[in-house]
Amino acid sequence: MQTEDEKTDCRLPQQFGIFGEYLVMFWLGQTLGYSVAIVDHVGADIIASKENCKRLAVSVKSRIFKKDDPGVIFSIKSNEKLRHFAKKFECEPAVAFVFIDKTGIDIDVYLIELDIFEELCEDEKQTCFSKCKDGLGITNARTKQSALWNNEYIRHIRLKSESPLFR
Repeated sequence: MQTEDEKTDCRLPQQFGIFGEYLVMFWLGQTLGYSVAIVDHVGADIIASKENCKRLAVSVKSRIFKKDDPGVIFSIKSNEKLRHFAKKFECEPAVAFVFIDKTGIDIDVYLIELDIFEELCEDEKQTCFSKCKDGLGITNARTKQSALWNNEYIRHIRLKSESPLFR
């Protein structure tokens, strides 16, 4: 009989993080027209460059949610590391969030410049964002998704699978 640890692949979180990075890289390159590179460096996962646009240093955070109110904190430490990387490589810091819902059918990807993310977290009218002692928060709860999708400062894409493989 398998133990609980043997039933769960302990590498899955790391593999999912890599999936998120490559998904964001593909989206930036294929859909948004950036030249992109995955970087193995503290603070950022991707550098994206496009003529007449800011060069971006992107930190990717990927999460699978098994509850109804998904949220994630971009930690103070992550913020500092991203800012340090961006300054060193003369880029604008940005964060990409990859959210997969509990059914595994919907994948939402959001791209936000870090300065704008901080401003949104400071604005008490913004219900999708929050600031706490640990860092900056964002939620992809179903009741708040349209506010994220319609925010002019956030790039968003939703991937949806109707395949029986995912049911």
